[in-house]
Amino acid sequence: MSRGREATTAADATHKLPDDVIAIAIDTNAAASGRISFRQIEDLAATISAQELQIEVWVPEPVLWEWADHAYDLAVRTRDEFRSRQRELEDAGISGFDVAPSFEQSVDDVMETLSDGLQDIYLDDDSPAIRILELSEHPDAAVLGLRDQVLRTGPGRTKPQSGARVKTGAADSASFRLVAHAAGDQLHRVVLASGDQDARTHFRHGPSPIILRDLWSVRNELIKLRKGSDVAAEALKESVESALTYVDQDGGALRAYALSGENLLFNPRRDLTHVPEFSVVRVSAVDSVDNVEISLKERSATATAKIRLDVAIEYVRWDYRSETVDSDLEEEQDVEAIAYISADAPDLSDWDFTIDRIEIVDGRYDPVNRYV
Repeated sequence: MSRGREATTAADATHKLPDDVIAIAIDTNAAASGRISFRQIEDLAATISAQELQIEVWVPEPVLWEWADHAYDLAVRTRDEFRSRQRELEDAGISGFDVAPSFEQSVDDVMETLSDGLQDIYLDDDSPAIRILELSEHPDAAVLGLRDQVLRTGPGRTKPQSGARVKTGAADSASFRLVAHAAGDQLHRVVLASGDQDARTHFRHGPSPIILRDLWSVRNELIKLRKGSDVAAEALKESVESALTYVDQDGGALRAYALSGENLLFNPRRDLTHVPEFSVVRVSAVDSVDNVEISLKERSATATAKIRLDVAIEYVRWDYRSETVDSDLEEEQDVEAIAYISADAPDLSDWDFTIDRIEIVDGRYDPVNRYV
């Protein structure tokens, strides 16, 4: 290690970033459901520029592959579901759904689209913001990743799939090895955005990057390195307090790109026989806005807010007697939650807000961890 520093392990890595961070590596699970978020990556690049930092953003090639696979799968399922519903509506005599999605790309086409999009993100000095860590730079990463999967070492493990146990982990292992190779003896100056426990497992017994659970957390820590004025922070706090309740399904004053709570599953303690689908209807109240962080140029910010939600819970049960699916929908109010907020002010006059993540903290519910 340079500068005489001891090797940092995943066990003792803290959430405070050193001033000399050289790179931010993005894992597949840096965003909800393992899907790419160009908006969050662009926001990260904007924060790096706003903070006047010299930091690279790394995307390992296997991560790009997994993002492409997830995006392709989502596109195909969306297209097929629309076509199926379209036929049902036609049979019912309902018009207005004549134009079906025309998605016909291959997964390779999707991967090329994502790769081009990442390489089209620039910093304020017109330098590319993203560096894709290719396996050709370190072929041993693929070999050792496959070894981890077969021997179930490091990130290698088995998981249930269609009634069988399937070995997995090669892509994760290869990605982490590419990050370590790119960093060399500077791994302690790299931040890895990953909500996957496998990242901590891989780096547990040796040199480790600083591991943060998602891109919101990375932005939050970058902004703390060089803070803007208290006046700007107070102004943002007041704006969030007045704007958050305008989140709804149709947009409104607050853009909401990713309410991850919409895709989380919860077990109400009153009924543990099944797992219902939980969705956010609206933010009904803002109790407080905390942890406001403003960037040096006052163009990027993060904050958390204690909020209350109106939610819809769909209960689905299998009736063994009639061999049919039974479902019902209930709504509940004042569900306590924490919102993780990103904000940007491109023209330095008006803040543009996004909720990156919602965590339910209401004692009535036991969350099933899906944010991995």
